Amino acid sequence: MRPRSPVGGSGGASSPLTAGGARPAGGALAPLRSRDFRLLLSANAISILGDNVVTIALSFAVLDLTGSIGDLGLVLLARITATLAFVLAGGVWADRVSRRRLMVTADLARAAVQAVLAGLLLSGRAEIWMLVALQFAHGIAGAFYRPAGSAVVPLLLPAEDRQPGNAMLYSVLSAGGIVGPALASVLIAAVGPAGAIALDGATFLASATLLSRIGHLNQRPPPARAFLHDLASGWDAVRSRTWLWTFILDFSAFQMLVIAGYLVIGPYVASRSLGGASSWALLAAASGVGAVLGSLVGMRWRPERPLVAVAAALAVPLLFLLGLAGPAPLPALAAAAVLYGGSTSLAGALWESTLQNEVPVEVLSRVVSYDWLGSTALRPLGLALMGPLVGLVGLRTTVYVLVATFGAADCVLLAVRATWRVRSR
Repeated sequence: MRPRSPVGGSGGASSPLTAGGARPAGGALAPLRSRDFRLLLSANAISILGDNVVTIALSFAVLDLTGSIGDLGLVLLARITATLAFVLAGGVWADRVSRRRLMVTADLARAAVQAVLAGLLLSGRAEIWMLVALQFAHGIAGAFYRPAGSAVVPLLLPAEDRQPGNAMLYSVLSAGGIVGPALASVLIAAVGPAGAIALDGATFLASATLLSRIGHLNQRPPPARAFLHDLASGWDAVRSRTWLWTFILDFSAFQMLVIAGYLVIGPYVASRSLGGASSWALLAAASGVGAVLGSLVGMRWRPERPLVAVAAALAVPLLFLLGLAGPAPLPALAAAAVLYGGSTSLAGALWESTLQNEVPVEVLSRVVSYDWLGSTALRPLGLALMGPLVGLVGLRTTVYVLVATFGAADCVLLAVRATWRVRSR
């Protein structure tokens, strides 16, 4: 699942989180006993921090170069387009070759892309088509990294440690979203956008170094088959599991309706009714704090039926959307933003763990690639339609339509028997 962008202590029976049929987890810090998982977690933390820096630095680099918001949209679109186009191929190759080697290669490729980009900007030779091409190449590398990165976790951790491990990965993702923008503002002021982009390239080099130190993953190479055969077998693994394809459909609706509504309607309401950009920055920060808290809950809480918990968690962000319809006072919206970030982060950790426990590891990367593609493909459509929809029917009606539509989809998901049959390991 991708509800977010393209991852301490021990549980006990006395905790309120273990009530209502949930089982206490093992040690919440148990994944850290694995040296290889610590390397994976550290590599993710470094590269995610760099990604959050470069998102802002790249925007300023484009605007400094041409001053065109259209050019900025084109450059940002190039990366996500490439990832969508190549992620299925990335899933096939991640199941064919060493996932560790594929992740290291992808990180080295992204480091090279950012180094070339920084060099072009520093030399004054950069043109928009070059930035588009480089970000497209960056997106291709990301398409090969994503399926391998998710599917490597079950090779590093036993089943009982995967949920807290995934929660830790989500926690560094969330922390990067809080620290990265603040660091970006300092770096851009100190060394300019090109310097910040060069730093992002260095974070990928550091990540590749750490990943290369991960031990042998015991990944068995599959029999040599045609690429299309492997692609089709990945699809068979998805469609043969009712819980899997129904949740991917729900995630697609979540991305198109809820996340697109958050990203478009949130800033719009903040600028018109809540005092401007500072209010939206506060709400975004509150969401980031909530995401960290949600990851901490995911480290400690192991619900008996994880998919039911995922579906319930994805309904919580509707409170934030409803708050925008008023709009509610800023403190109330901030509280709802904390719940928004926390629930999506928790849902992500539960979903990743369920995939890793229920899908055979030899086909897992392909399943992850179908999950990512199906979950993310409609987000651009939601972003494109949100503004016109508000203009056509008004803000409140738009929010009510979004909430009612996704709420109904989530209720249908809870009515599917397969949702209740998958149990925590």
